[in-house]
Amino acid sequence: MNSFIETLNQWGENFLSFAWPMLWQSSLLIAALFAFDLIYRRKLRASIRYALWLVVLVKLCVPPTLALPTSPAWWWHATPPPVVAKPAPHYTVTYADAPLPELPLVTLPTIVPPAPTLTKAAWLLAGSVAISGLLFGWMLVRWWQVARLVRQATAADAFSGHLADALRLMRAPEANVPSVRLKIVAGRISPAVCGLFRPTILIPKTLAENFSDEQLRAVLLHELIHLRRCDVWMNCWQALLQIFYWWHPLLWIANARIRRVREEAVDDAVMLALRDDADHYAPTLLEVAKLALNRPLVSLGLVGIMESRHALRQRIERLVDFRAPRHAGLTLVSLLGILAFTAVAVPMGEGPAPVEKSSAIAAAVEEQSLTVKVNPEIFIRNVKAQAARYLLAPTNDYTTILVEALVNEDLDCGPPHGLAFNTKAGEITTQNTPEKLEAFRQVIEQLNRADGNCELPLRNSPIQKKFVLIQAHIYQMRVADFEKITPGLDFYPSRHGGDSWWSVMPENFEQLVGRVESS
Repeated sequence: MNSFIETLNQWGENFLSFAWPMLWQSSLLIAALFAFDLIYRRKLRASIRYALWLVVLVKLCVPPTLALPTSPAWWWHATPPPVVAKPAPHYTVTYADAPLPELPLVTLPTIVPPAPTLTKAAWLLAGSVAISGLLFGWMLVRWWQVARLVRQATAADAFSGHLADALRLMRAPEANVPSVRLKIVAGRISPAVCGLFRPTILIPKTLAENFSDEQLRAVLLHELIHLRRCDVWMNCWQALLQIFYWWHPLLWIANARIRRVREEAVDDAVMLALRDDADHYAPTLLEVAKLALNRPLVSLGLVGIMESRHALRQRIERLVDFRAPRHAGLTLVSLLGILAFTAVAVPMGEGPAPVEKSSAIAAAVEEQSLTVKVNPEIFIRNVKAQAARYLLAPTNDYTTILVEALVNEDLDCGPPHGLAFNTKAGEITTQNTPEKLEAFRQVIEQLNRADGNCELPLRNSPIQKKFVLIQAHIYQMRVADFEKITPGLDFYPSRHGGDSWWSVMPENFEQLVGRVESS
């Protein structure tokens, strides 16, 4: 159970790290599109505005961290301050021949971690999943209702000729006629199209009995254009995204706007297809409202000819002042413009930080090589004379002493800054930055002095070594004498090799030594 809670807490944090960027990024895009749509709703075709609104749905399907050079966010990335790498400290550890004492065993208190609890992020995730599950269940119920409505509807074979005329007006091949089913339903619903894989046009019985051939052909043409544009699939996509992003307030408004602009785009296509009979289309919408529309059709499984009275009024007002465009759909130029807008608006993630040359890379670019000539005999003798200065343990290896002397001057002797000493020619070569090479040259000059008076380390040496002496005093005395000098001191008894021994804290060590020596 604890692992489940911890996992849920982690998922909650991931959910918040995803939800917040997606919320503000998509909200910014929706606000920009609302402003654009308000300004250009009478200047741009509805199909172009509809395609621009679909960019919102694309944005909701990609992660908010998506970053591309086409987005302004790529270039707005703040440059972090350069990180200066600190040199790693070096330690020398030596061991004596005597066996090491056993350290006392210290019993630590057992810490029982508290039982994990659900964080606020986990509760938010659980609540979001619960509400999304309820909405998805409601969507399945509505689809089941639509499927039952289709099963109960009767086939409209008498109107197959009207369907063929509508297909001919939209310049669709006759072979598409059998793939679209036309059915008559009872009840006062708006004409609609449904079915993701088996499309079906539903016509209310009252409308079929009272409409003229021209009006019925216009209604069928409207629904067929919906099918040609794959609006049923698009409506399903909208519904699923709305279920997942139910907590996004602007998405509800954006989806309503997408559906309205979609109907306007279909109206444009119907008006262009009807040509000389286009004047009858607006009155047909009014008749549909009178005969079939009892209430707004709210269903995730249907795409109707109208969804609300307010939207219907605005559409009719627009059709009265309709100016027929040359194209109802998208042209190549408009499609390229929409793709360019998508490339700019969708990726809002920050681009990678500008590549800053680190101090090591910059130094590598500026590195040079330096060769210093020395007298091999004098140089090696002087280097060995520095052993006591730089090393604790005596050695006759002059290369080890030389490396310690250079490291003490903050000169790196590791690759690619290694040393090459040609003892026959008396040449020492290394590679480093000009500043480091100058320090290297000064060190080598001091070690090559014939008088042996090497002034090392250099005065500006940045490294100061500290030597620490750790020692132990071993005494042998009777137990009674030991007990006389130990009152007030905290000792840690142990045993090694059959002999008992005690250790004391550093702050009491001098006091102990003084008591032992005076006893």
